[in-house]
Amino acid sequence: MSSLGGVFNNFSGTINSNVGTMNSWIDNQNIPAEQKNLLKVQSEMQRMQEMVQLATTMMKALHEMSKSVIQNLAV
Repeated sequence: MSSLGGVFNNFSGTINSNVGTMNSWIDNQNIPAEQKNLLKVQSEMQRMQEMVQLATTMMKALHEMSKSVIQNLAV
């Protein structure tokens, strides 16, 4: 279980780093401030979506492992 936490934290750090890089890129573009803000919000929403997808995938994997253990005990 702790290894799953490590994977989650590692992936989370990667996503946050990518968002930081994207925000830096947005800041350096010659576009209106309002559009920059919208792009940053879009980037943050994408980060949240990726985190939810990761959590969902991990929960599904845990469920499948638990189900497998229970099925093996029933045999």
